[in-house]
Amino acid sequence: MRKVEATGKSVDEAIYNGLVQMGLSIDEVDIEIVSQGSRGLFGLGGTKVVVALTEKETVSLVDEIFHSSEEAPAPAPKREQGPPRRNENPTIPRQNADRPRRDRDRRSGGGKQGDRRREDRPRRDRNDGRRGEHSQQAAVNLGEKIDGGKEQEFLVGILTRMGMDQTKVDCYACDDNCVSFTLSGPSMGVLIGRRGETLNALQYVVSLYANKSDKEYKRFVVDTENYRIKRENTLRKLAKKKAQEARSSGKSVALEPMNPYERRVLHSELQGFPGVTTHSEGEEPHRHVIIKPED
Repeated sequence: MRKVEATGKSVDEAIYNGLVQMGLSIDEVDIEIVSQGSRGLFGLGGTKVVVALTEKETVSLVDEIFHSSEEAPAPAPKREQGPPRRNENPTIPRQNADRPRRDRDRRSGGGKQGDRRREDRPRRDRNDGRRGEHSQQAAVNLGEKIDGGKEQEFLVGILTRMGMDQTKVDCYACDDNCVSFTLSGPSMGVLIGRRGETLNALQYVVSLYANKSDKEYKRFVVDTENYRIKRENTLRKLAKKKAQEARSSGKSVALEPMNPYERRVLHSELQGFPGVTTHSEGEEPHRHVIIKPED
């Protein structure tokens, strides 16, 4: 549980400074006003407001589901009347069950999506991330539809506990020993979260679960509504816009904190951009990209 003390000229400013330090939103912390500060005499000798921010405790969903998956309950007794209905197991969605017959026939030859750009696996870099972090979220080239096995069941279990049991989970084999889970259903915006934070968290816990015991590392991508490629395109446009701003103003531009993969997208997009250079500053999770005009 993290706790920081922050100061400011007002209570609101002190709280804001503390939230920036922690990288959290106001509903994720408990706030205690340590000192109201004082204005002093004629503006001299005053003291700043001091607040203490404590991160709220949250249930460790990963640990809970780890235990529940290792100690699975006994299967329910079979029904005595009538045969089981098709597609009764919600953890393995029946392939192409919701598509019209004409659409299934048209898509039956291969399953590749032509509108997705082929992406190479991001290379490692000394500043921007390690293998297995949830920040490795590049769009992938979907291949053959496969059975996601225990990882798919694990993801379905998380979604059910989140109240998203109507979400359909499809699994695809990808390049570079990668597996992609594509989510579809109502309220996908909830699963994406602010700038993809919820989607990245889902991807992270699935990777943790899958690679906790396997000797060979596997990369997992969790996506919905092509969010990954849309986010990447947005970042590339943002990079060019801010680079032009830095070049015209002659001043450095600091972007908001981003995860290692998103920072890599910005560095890559501005590599060779005339008149500016880029570098990253700060410590995780506040590390961010600086766009600096060349001298």
